[in-house]
Amino acid sequence: MSKKRKIFLKVLYYIFMSVVLLVLGAVCLGIIFYASGYKINWKARTIDKTGMLVINSQEDGLKIFIDKKQINATQGRSAVVFSSSYTASMLPGEYDLEIQKDGRVPYDEHITVEKELVTKIDNVLMLPDKVPDEAFLDKELNSYSFSPDGKKIVYQTSDGKVLVYNIETKQEKMLDEKTFQDKIVSYTWDDSSSRVILKINKKEGSFYYILDSDGISNSFFLQDKMSFLPFFDNIYFSPSSLDEFFGTSKKDLYKINISSSKVEKIAENISHFVQKKSSFYYSDKNDSLVRFDPRNLRTDVILEKFELSNDFDLLPLNRESDIYIKNAGSLYLIQDKNSLNLIDKDVKDILAESNDSQFIYTKEFEIWIYDSNKEDAKMVTRFGKEIENIQEFYNDGYLLYQQGPDLDVIKKDSKNSQEIKNSAENVKVLNKNEMIIVEAKDSEKVFKLIDLSAK
Repeated sequence: MSKKRKIFLKVLYYIFMSVVLLVLGAVCLGIIFYASGYKINWKARTIDKTGMLVINSQEDGLKIFIDKKQINATQGRSAVVFSSSYTASMLPGEYDLEIQKDGRVPYDEHITVEKELVTKIDNVLMLPDKVPDEAFLDKELNSYSFSPDGKKIVYQTSDGKVLVYNIETKQEKMLDEKTFQDKIVSYTWDDSSSRVILKINKKEGSFYYILDSDGISNSFFLQDKMSFLPFFDNIYFSPSSLDEFFGTSKKDLYKINISSSKVEKIAENISHFVQKKSSFYYSDKNDSLVRFDPRNLRTDVILEKFELSNDFDLLPLNRESDIYIKNAGSLYLIQDKNSLNLIDKDVKDILAESNDSQFIYTKEFEIWIYDSNKEDAKMVTRFGKEIENIQEFYNDGYLLYQQGPDLDVIKKDSKNSQEIKNSAENVKVLNKNEMIIVEAKDSEKVFKLIDLSAK
């Protein structure tokens, strides 16, 4: 072999080894960069720090699409029981996210991914293509009421019969047919969902039947226990004793004890009486807003000389340390006895959340969430029709609401809503996945159970 050829081969060898080392170095460097959270941004021709997309859902086998292109997301177990987690490393930017699964309605949301941060999409609800419903009650009714825990329905049929339906056991119990000759005009449940006050209006005044839904034999007319009672405008349960009630009559507040057969007048010339959590609230003769503790009969003026309107409502938060009121369409926080902090105007309804530091309020076509810790109001969404009957749903991460007969659900942190039914007269959330809807069918009410987890 000639000397020139040896030199040529040696040079070729060194060039080859240099290329191999460069390639290996580039691959190793790429692996290091990728493991450190970097990706090549081909559009910008730069190497950028990535963010992380994390999707948590009860569903397995989800397909994740970003800007209409399917990505390979790593599936694992979520910290939430019976939930799956899908993760993907992504370049910073705004994207259209779509989640698909066979037999389910696609979930879509516009998301923003930021570098070195995690973008979490929790409680992804995948509605079935066809929402399953099961009718379990179909009758002509005068009225009905769901218990607060959603486990019972008390209703009066068109012929006056009063029955208790247990949703869990699917059993029905009827009161004595002779008990009621008149229509029930209102139902007031206790916090335990076991007892309910049935109000019946007659020519001589209002009568009240205390129904024990767990033991109908323990039920009674209040006037049968104490025949000398005045006719009350409304009756309320006491939080401290089963034998104790409170009633309002002609702007006076009474304490009623059936075991001792005593009736005691507690306050005079009151108005705008409401019961919230463990306290009563009312306006006294001096136009001051008073908080009344029925357990110890203590009264406390929380707002002095403030005229309450017909739309007055009240919501205590943070263990009743913060009091929010709606009055004449305006929403306020009571700062002290002499001052209010205006939060918003043109407010229609205020509703408590499961989170004691937040609440929901509506403004005819809008849904808002107020965070008392951050002192911040955030609009969830705006619609073209009036909103009513809002309830929390699906791990309290969604809001169920009605617009006329349309029943829809929307994620609290998203503006995208999904339709469940278009024929609902009323709805009651039972648990994470289940609800009862009431539909009108001619002169009958049809109660249907909807389970959104059904396959």
